[in-house]
Amino acid sequence: MKKIVCFALAVVLCLGFASCGKKAGPKIKDKTTTPTTTTTKKVIVCNPLTGISGYSAKKLDQKPVAVMINNVNGGGNYNAQAIQTGVGDADMVFETLVEGGITRLLAVYADVEKVGQIGSVRSARISYAQLAAGLDAYYIHCLADNKYCSTSYRNSLGLVDLDLGANASSLGKRIPNGMATEHTLYTFGDKIAEFVGKKYSGKKIKDSAKNVYKFNSEKKAEKFEKSARNIAVRYSDTQTTYLRYNSDDKMYIRGNRNGNLLDYVSGKKEKFKNVIVLFTSVHSLPDKHHMKSELESGTGYYFSEESYKEIKWSKGGETKPLKFFDTNGKDLKLNAGNSYICITDTKNKAKMNIEPASTTAKAAAAQ
Repeated sequence: MKKIVCFALAVVLCLGFASCGKKAGPKIKDKTTTPTTTTTKKVIVCNPLTGISGYSAKKLDQKPVAVMINNVNGGGNYNAQAIQTGVGDADMVFETLVEGGITRLLAVYADVEKVGQIGSVRSARISYAQLAAGLDAYYIHCLADNKYCSTSYRNSLGLVDLDLGANASSLGKRIPNGMATEHTLYTFGDKIAEFVGKKYSGKKIKDSAKNVYKFNSEKKAEKFEKSARNIAVRYSDTQTTYLRYNSDDKMYIRGNRNGNLLDYVSGKKEKFKNVIVLFTSVHSLPDKHHMKSELESGTGYYFSEESYKEIKWSKGGETKPLKFFDTNGKDLKLNAGNSYICITDTKNKAKMNIEPASTTAKAAAAQ
């Protein structure tokens, strides 16, 4: 009997020890789950003509606006440069010869609504109409050279043509400025935006004119081996455009031989991040008066960050966009910012004046 009792006691003790060392039963899963945070990458939208961020994604499909601006530099009542406004606000500005040794400007705005007064506005010319067509822009001017840049020709380019002397007269206003009457017509960014918004609502830019230009990051501008502090681009015996580098903001200031040009309304200097000079054949048309810049292809210079390099360019068709390439034929990446584009005859390449930074520094030290 004692043996049985002892055996039973031993069994009980063994079971007791076994239960102390036994692992806990299976854990019951907590049905509450920790919420996972999904990070959405912020999409940066850039102005398609400058590469500068902060642009509205809703406006990427809208056509730019291209305005013909007077650039006569004759002095007195014919000094149109003195009463220019809105040029420095443009994303891209084109300059080339039109007639009699004088040039005009084509100021292009991706978002014209933000711009104030623009002008003075002058007539359409064939080379500028082709540049505007390549960007699929609303082309704003007052009348035209009807022999080579007639209404039917502009329509053949597929332009949305806004003539302030005809079908878009409500966009223009004559404002006395001390100049002859032909230099007094201006337009306004908000009026243009309202007009095209109503009349051409839903009209989108062509795919061929989208994302034409490539840009470097705003935070990392590219600098080149050759130095270029000041630039003088010759068009004719009477017309030379000067672009002088400002080290403070790393921009080129537009001017003429008498100094920097100031906006007629704001009084501000006209500044550009990029200066592009293109060489081509610029010749008289059969009437021996009007001129045309051939826009097929050629070579040129790209200036930025007080430096420059050689480039190539092509358009290759009246309605195709003007494109820029490096000397190897790859798409040229521009530094983020606005651009001033000079189109001059190839013979003027040897007459260009490019002043390197070192020359300026030496001159300053000598004073």
